[in-house]
Amino acid sequence: LCDWSSDVCSSDLQEKTKLTPPPSSPESLPTQTSIPKTSSHEKFQKLIDQWLKAQNERDFLTYESLYADRFTGIRRSGNRTVPLNREGWMKDRKRMFAHPMKVEAEDLQISDMGETVLIQFKQTWTSATYQDFGLKNIVLLQIPDGEFKGDYRIVREELMSSEKEDLGD
Repeated sequence: LCDWSSDVCSSDLQEKTKLTPPPSSPESLPTQTSIPKTSSHEKFQKLIDQWLKAQNERDFLTYESLYADRFTGIRRSGNRTVPLNREGWMKDRKRMFAHPMKVEAEDLQISDMGETVLIQFKQTWTSATYQDFGLKNIVLLQIPDGEFKGDYRIVREELMSSEKEDLGD
């Protein structure tokens, strides 16, 4: 069974549901403030759109390139919770990419937290036999040096809650 969810974002920023920030990661996260819809907002929306497209088109190389080296994540399916480092996350995701999936996101909210950006949304992840949905938090960090200097990468990801539904065998 695939037991991880992903996203297809909508730019609808209505606050239908208040999303909660992720627990503290290795980096202490400052207080959040909303980013007005500007070119910065569009840059972060574009990154999430790439993230969604990579999953929906099963483009693992693009997906993997969106993650920072020091990434940590929480995989959640129903009541099951598994913390993973980048290596474990990519190993798990590569298995998922072997099968068709559909990832959707709605009610995207972007918050500036100083050195990081918090993106929150409602996510639905579907395969032929499994579906779950819940609130997703993605934390972006601007890369200070190297090949991706100045670009943002995903440094933390967590599906905050998972409501699952079996769709068949």
